[in-house]
Amino acid sequence: MSHFIVSACLATAGALIGELTRRLLARGAHRRDGTEERLRPPSPHLWVPVTTGAALFALGWTFFPERWPMLLVTVPVAVGAVWMSAVDIDVNRLPDVVTLPLLLWAPTTLLLVSLVLPGVSPLNAIAGAAMLAGFLWLLNVASKGGLGLGDVKAGALIGFLAGATSLRSVWLVGMLAFLGALTFVGLSRRRKAVPLGPFLYGAWLIVTVTQGIP
Repeated sequence: MSHFIVSACLATAGALIGELTRRLLARGAHRRDGTEERLRPPSPHLWVPVTTGAALFALGWTFFPERWPMLLVTVPVAVGAVWMSAVDIDVNRLPDVVTLPLLLWAPTTLLLVSLVLPGVSPLNAIAGAAMLAGFLWLLNVASKGGLGLGDVKAGALIGFLAGATSLRSVWLVGMLAFLGALTFVGLSRRRKAVPLGPFLYGAWLIVTVTQGIP
C-alpha cells in the first residue's frame, strides 16, 4: 500500500511541478530575443504536467522502497528532462541552463548512492556517458552541426545514468531513441530538423522503468 501511496505522492508533486513548468514555458523565456522564435505564438504545452506526473509515478514505482536513494538521482533529471524536451520541441535546442546543472547533479548524487546500493558503478556510468556522448559527437561532426551539441550533452547525462548498472542499457537507450526518432520522421514526413532530446529522455525513462536501472 505504501508503495502506491509514495508513487502517487510523487505523481501529484510531478503534476504540480509540471504545471509550473508549463506556465514558465508559455511565457517564452527560452526563446531568443531578436529571432523568429519570439514572433511565433506560445505553445500551450498541455502535455507537460501529465508527463511529469507520470514520469515521477513510474520512478517511484520502480525504486521504492528497496532502492529509494535512486529517486534522489532520477527525479530531478526527469523533471528537467520534461522541460528540456518541451523546449527542444519548440525551438530545436537543449539549453545549457538546465543540462549543465543536471550534469553536475547526476554524478554527485550517483557517487553517494553507490556507497549504499550495490550494483551501482560510477566507473560504468562514466563509460556509459563516454559511449553515448562520443557517438552523438561523431554524428555532430559528420552532420556539420545538424545534430547539436545540446544533444551530445544530453547523451552524456543519459549515458551516465544508464551505464551506472549496465553498459547494455546504454545501447538499448540509444537504439530506442533513434528508432523512435526515425519512426517519427517516417510517419510525419517532417523535413525540418527533428528534436532528438525528447526521444533520448523518453528512451531513458522507458529503459529505467522496465529494467530498474538508474
